[in-house]
Amino acid sequence: MNKRRIDILIVGNYQVGKSSYIQDLNPIDNSNPPTIKVDTTIGEVFVRLHKCISNIPVDAAIIIYDATNEYSFICHEKWYKMIKDIYGDISIILVANKCDLDHKSFYTGQINELIKMYGLGVYNISSKESHMTMFPIRSSIRRVFNDWNIDIIDFRG
Repeated sequence: MNKRRIDILIVGNYQVGKSSYIQDLNPIDNSNPPTIKVDTTIGEVFVRLHKCISNIPVDAAIIIYDATNEYSFICHEKWYKMIKDIYGDISIILVANKCDLDHKSFYTGQINELIKMYGLGVYNISSKESHMTMFPIRSSIRRVFNDWNIDIIDFRG
């Protein structure tokens, strides 16, 4: 099996669920940065998850916002611009966390505009209920390797 490694930056405002998201992905050890092993149709991919912007190069980014907090959604643009300024043309995915909670659809029309304007992948997840948490990782792997046929076989290291 081929072994590959990618680095994904995970950012978002305070208390949007970044740590819960990483914990839900079940890192294989207590390494820093946390790493998950993903068995895919192209072989093993080790995904290192970074929670702070630094000079370490990353291959993709996930911007997480709280689906119950409109301000955390509004700040996505700040995060997007910061990522593009620092890392250049990397794949960015927008993730609405806490979708298990009652929330307003304040962002529905805005999401469609973001998809058109920036070509962002957009996902609704619930870290608390482990609902669809692997989809942003799969999409990041597909975008990094530019192969939309890649699928995940297993990700619990």
